[in-house]
Amino acid sequence: LAAVAAAARSRERGPGLNVLSQFSSCMRVLPGALHLNPWKVHEIALGLESAWRMSPAQRRRRHAPDADWVAEHSTAFWAFQVLSELKGVAKKTDRAETSTVGLGLGFRVLGMEAGFNTLDAGEVIRAYKPARRRLIFLDYGGTLTSGAAKKGAGAYFGQKTEGKLPEGTLAALKLLCADPRNAVFVVSGKDADAVAAGGLGGVPGLGLAAEHGLFFKWPRKGEPPVPAKGNKAAPGGGGGGGVPFPGEGGGAAAWETLFPVADQSWRHITRTIMEIYVARTNGTYVEEKGCALIWQFRDADPEFGFMQSKELEDHLKGVLKPFAVDVLRGGGGAMSDAYIEVRPEGLSKGAFLEHVLGRLGGEGGPGGERAAPGGGALP
Repeated sequence: LAAVAAAARSRERGPGLNVLSQFSSCMRVLPGALHLNPWKVHEIALGLESAWRMSPAQRRRRHAPDADWVAEHSTAFWAFQVLSELKGVAKKTDRAETSTVGLGLGFRVLGMEAGFNTLDAGEVIRAYKPARRRLIFLDYGGTLTSGAAKKGAGAYFGQKTEGKLPEGTLAALKLLCADPRNAVFVVSGKDADAVAAGGLGGVPGLGLAAEHGLFFKWPRKGEPPVPAKGNKAAPGGGGGGGVPFPGEGGGAAAWETLFPVADQSWRHITRTIMEIYVARTNGTYVEEKGCALIWQFRDADPEFGFMQSKELEDHLKGVLKPFAVDVLRGGGGAMSDAYIEVRPEGLSKGAFLEHVLGRLGGEGGPGGERAAPGGGALP
């Protein structure tokens, strides 16, 4: 770690660049250094050449986060954290089921808990074609979007980098919503403004749900918006039953609330604890999404970030027991693009799904036909 401080000394070509073995422990908390396999001579040669030819501006960008980290955390602090995390390592078991996802270069084999059943696409298609009424739920992140836009320096500083959805995706949604037999909802964990920013507000007849269904907008071609039971709030905390969808005129459908959220005293405690783990784990940050607080560690070292997330999860579950909140783990699974989220108890995409089915008349849609749900993951 002392090498990072030494590299910051003034020189004609700016700060130097650290080259670390990918097997060294400090590699986990120094993402700006070049990580090389010391057993591969050719790789070392290419890495040293890359470091030598790197522009001063690029070296400064890579060096800055590492220098800040070392300045705030001593070698003794780092060693204590590594030894503490080693004591908490546990072997995961019961991953007997596997499932395949994707095509071509995106093909992956996923390990699932025992009892997991993979959705049969052929069965969905056979049920879809003859159905007279269809209820379709699509997840936003990971289904309509890949989530890749959130990675990078913008994510590290908590900046919102999402853009508009591709025209092909919007066209497909419009085609689904144009069918009078379909009731289509897009469900997202993001707040209402972020959902609208993707262009979904311009799809006629599309139902939207923000913050895992806490705030939702009924499809305009279906029944008119009816105030839900206990509907006293709208996105942003205002009262009065609902507000026009962002980006639409005064005649637009209003946002409704799945259930009222009153006590928010847990937020200060949760943010304080999360900020402590941000200081301990390089590459992490706290994200605020409406009524939820999220500790993101997708930009941290995969192994170290995952171990820290386990400790944070246990810490939050213990401290927040008196509050009506859920502490959840989300993302791609162990050591893969994940986060720890704290949100009001009972709030989930599954709860929103049950609400919609109940509003449509239980398991049968309007007229008695059975609804056929489908789409992305609904945790």
